[in-house]
Amino acid sequence: MARDTNFYYSFLVLTPAKRQAIIAVWDFCRAVDDAVDEVREPGDAAVEVARWRREVADCFEGRAPQTRQGRALAPLIKEFGLTRQPFESLIEGVEMDRLMLAGSSPRGMMTLLRAARVHAWLEGRTHLVPDDVAAVFPSAMVHRLFFTPLYEMRRVAIADALVAQILQRVPTPR
Repeated sequence: MARDTNFYYSFLVLTPAKRQAIIAVWDFCRAVDDAVDEVREPGDAAVEVARWRREVADCFEGRAPQTRQGRALAPLIKEFGLTRQPFESLIEGVEMDRLMLAGSSPRGMMTLLRAARVHAWLEGRTHLVPDDVAAVFPSAMVHRLFFTPLYEMRRVAIADALVAQILQRVPTPR
């Protein structure tokens, strides 16, 4: 770690145990991400995602982890009260890399906001509320998703489900 960064200096105030924990979590996350990014065949990525999903289960369910990263992470779970959800979310995000090439552009976001303003106007308001964005999100975003060639042929089935899942998982500000 370079000494000319704020990260380096903030690390100095942590106890050695906390520093090691942060390094172990970062190493685990990096290994999961690299495992999918560095595969040559699309089918290999699915195997890697499944392997890391099992590794998270092993770590959190008290079984012996299979990887160096899992073995470093497992004892920290109890010691620092780590929860499983962030690791599951990481794997879901990495899995999404297999599915998507790109999402909406800045111009697409401007279109989403424009459509939300129209929705608010049709509802008799001159201001936006989060529900306006949620109301137009599916129709504004579904055609702005760019899938990998493997999934592009199933766009109709995947895009609607993906957009619905985004709305379900991302909390609407209240």
